[in-house]
Amino acid sequence: MSLTSLPNAATESAPYQHLLPLHEANASGCDQETLDGLSEKFRKQIFFDSSKRAREPDEADYEKRHVFDHLSEPQQAVKRVAFVASSSLKTRAKDREDVREDRNRKEQDRKEQDRKEQDAVDSFSALLRQMSFSLSDPNYRLLTILKDWVGQTKSRENRIKAAYRIRNFLKNVKEEYLVLSCLGLQSLPDLFDKEPFISRPIHLTLSNNKLESLPSGICQLQYLKSLTLSGKGLKSLPNEIGQLRCLKSLTFSGNGLKSLPDGICQLQLLNWLSLSNNKLESLPNGISRLQNLKSLILSGNGFTSFPNEICELQSLEFLNLSDNRLELLPDGICWLQQLKVLQLAHNSLRLIPLGISQLRKLTFLGLSDNFTLEGPLNILLPLPRDCTVDIRCTNLSKDALSDLQGAYNRQDYQGPRIFFPVTNPPPPKKTFRRSLQSPRLSRIRGPFL
Repeated sequence: MSLTSLPNAATESAPYQHLLPLHEANASGCDQETLDGLSEKFRKQIFFDSSKRAREPDEADYEKRHVFDHLSEPQQAVKRVAFVASSSLKTRAKDREDVREDRNRKEQDRKEQDRKEQDAVDSFSALLRQMSFSLSDPNYRLLTILKDWVGQTKSRENRIKAAYRIRNFLKNVKEEYLVLSCLGLQSLPDLFDKEPFISRPIHLTLSNNKLESLPSGICQLQYLKSLTLSGKGLKSLPNEIGQLRCLKSLTFSGNGLKSLPDGICQLQLLNWLSLSNNKLESLPNGISRLQNLKSLILSGNGFTSFPNEICELQSLEFLNLSDNRLELLPDGICWLQQLKVLQLAHNSLRLIPLGISQLRKLTFLGLSDNFTLEGPLNILLPLPRDCTVDIRCTNLSKDALSDLQGAYNRQDYQGPRIFFPVTNPPPPKKTFRRSLQSPRLSRIRGPFL
């Protein structure tokens, strides 16, 4: 098939259909007159493809390109575009089919699991009504407490399903995970301060219920490893939470906490603490005693100043203080020598301290959406080369921005990768260039914080 036989209108409306036969053709004439006859959009894509490969040759892609080497330069560009179009169509079709099959399979598995659990819950409900537990059952006393608790069910509480999950946890002595989330519970049974709960390792999840306070029995779980209680009901925490000496992970995100008890500073083994989307404005003075803490998430609170106690957490690797009202950072932030991710987006920061350039293990620094940020930002240039700095959506002055871009564009630049603000961004639209890429290759990968 000769390229000269391609109609211009057809190429404009459906370029893929006429490019694919070119990939199978051997050799055909391709002159400048033929290229001029193609649509402007298609010619731009050919120019981009040929110039990009000339500027940034890809050795891994050589096997796909060398078959066109005997052709003239314009014809090589056309056939390379045809090759990309062919690969893109096949990859997209396969990706869509895989995603569809995976989604259907997960949906069927979820429905089957829900059906089995509902059948088991119905059977357990009948068992509770008959009270036909064996007296020889080691958990007979606990099951009796469960029956009384289920009998006091309030509206929109699914205590039957909660009792069923607790019973399964008691039966399987090797099970460590107890999930009681999304059941609308307003209270818990008086079981957690009794055996075998106080002597078994437990990972407890109570998210999306209606608990306004942490039940006192939870603080008696001496071997509790992780506690997750996310939702909108929790208003306060008891000081007895400091008795959970084996606790390693604590999540209270999405509640209405205004303060933290001093007892939380006694959790010496804690390495994960998530308190996002609460109403906190300060941290306890003793929070610096959590020397094993590696991840601290305080986004979506009401902090107006950076808590200085955080600077003493020598093991901290991940810190998220986005969506607050911070204006300044302390010079002591340079003490966090193990810090890898520092997210400070959506604040009111004005200046960046010089000590931030001393964080040699930092891999991501998020400063986007700080509209009050002022320059100069050249203090960020000494950060490690594998670090990414995001300063998008900031109102930096033209002088500060040009100085930073000038240093960034130097050939001998060895600093971090920087995402600069976009001035007058064009409206989002699907371009021809993007349509030729595989969805798998066009995904933007990066830290989702």
